[in-house]
Amino acid sequence: MHGARPGAPRDATLALRDLALRAGSLGPAGQQAAGQLLSRPPDDTSASDVSSWPDGEDPSSPDCGADICVHWAAPGSDAPPAVDTSPADGIPDWVETVLQTAEQVWNAEVDTMGYRPPLPDTGSTDNGGDGRLDVYLNDLAPSNLYGACVSDDPKLPTLGQPGVTWDVSAWCEIDNDYTDPIYAGLTPTQNLEVTLAHELFHAVQFGYDFGEDSWLMESTATWIEDEVYDPVNDNRRYLSTSPMTAPWVPLDRTRGCCFQYGAWIWFRYLSERMGPSIVREVWERADGAAGGPDDYSAQAIVHALHAHGTSFRDQFGDFAAWNRIPALRYSEGRHYPAAPIAASYRLGAARTSTGWLGTALKHMSSVYLAFRPGRSDGRRAHLTVQVDGPPRVTAPQARLLVVHASGAVTMHGFDLDRDGRGSLRVGFGRGRIARVVLVMTNASTRFANCFPPPPAAATQYSCGGVPVDDGGRYSFRARIR
Repeated sequence: MHGARPGAPRDATLALRDLALRAGSLGPAGQQAAGQLLSRPPDDTSASDVSSWPDGEDPSSPDCGADICVHWAAPGSDAPPAVDTSPADGIPDWVETVLQTAEQVWNAEVDTMGYRPPLPDTGSTDNGGDGRLDVYLNDLAPSNLYGACVSDDPKLPTLGQPGVTWDVSAWCEIDNDYTDPIYAGLTPTQNLEVTLAHELFHAVQFGYDFGEDSWLMESTATWIEDEVYDPVNDNRRYLSTSPMTAPWVPLDRTRGCCFQYGAWIWFRYLSERMGPSIVREVWERADGAAGGPDDYSAQAIVHALHAHGTSFRDQFGDFAAWNRIPALRYSEGRHYPAAPIAASYRLGAARTSTGWLGTALKHMSSVYLAFRPGRSDGRRAHLTVQVDGPPRVTAPQARLLVVHASGAVTMHGFDLDRDGRGSLRVGFGRGRIARVVLVMTNASTRFANCFPPPPAAATQYSCGGVPVDDGGRYSFRARIR
């Protein structure tokens, strides 16, 4: 919003969040500019501000429900469609649709899924009239945006400020009609639905931790779109840049476009494995309100999984395996891309072993290697795959996927010892086995130098810290014996 150009074609929430966190440390001119970018419409009348009302427009009284108020302008470029038929009450039909949809999202995310409701904005100087969550309609297409949520909570923290709590209120802004060409591909109603599901979840997140790691905020907001409006499936487009298509990229990478959106598939995996409430439990661990645990992203996931009697290491290893065979594992996996094979080897009489080969892996990433039976392999042939990874303390994981000629897949987990070594022997008979896929994973969640104080530069990963287990050597050897 406000002319900001985010890294992904959805929202500017995190760019504006980062500005809000740093605004207090800016000089007078910088604070004035930040105030214009972060202000609600129609408070700022800058001609460059797409959220301000152009000349001749006046803000209408809001249309309010139990939890949300929708604000709009009429007439002018920011005005929603003027059709008013059901009923003809002076409130455009589209405004009523926005309010109904927003309340539906609130009911799904707060009342049904149990998330903390967005905090009241009663303390804000401009609170839209009362403490209910405010949604403003504006023409965002010129800025290539769908929507955003911002906070003007008077207790907004500043990076580096000691002893603060991180729960704040929010207000949101969305496009006024979703009819411009940039919104092609979905109907206006579908765009409205997934945008509100995404943006209102940002408002929910603000009530837990306004300063949480960006990748957790964007990936879970993208994940919840499909939980609230399952038939729309707009978040599938982000799988083209995700752990499924670029498994060598760390799950928690934030910079650039648009991996932090595509990382929603990790939370789809967790929610299908142990129920959607696991994502809420992660946010309850990330809670930065007074008395909250205030875990950072990876830490919150580790603790939430531990409460379920499992570990990030084991789940991330299985997640990597699922991503190679999504159609057989995910409920909608037939629509998902399969993780790519990095290298493939044919083994038989002419070549009985790959010899020792290997690669380095970054934290929270994986690699896939395939082995295929040669023409001379008998039906009773077997394949032994050895893995020699980094020490167990760095969380190496490995799986074998045996793809049978019938199309069935059997998954086997390596029992790696303290030195990261393990071996598995599986059937490899030609005519019975199509291929065997080795999945090696660096499931490390260890970071150093978390939350470096300003003006130190933070990394793009969890807690702005430095991954301590990147670059470890993951070696393997496959041979017929």
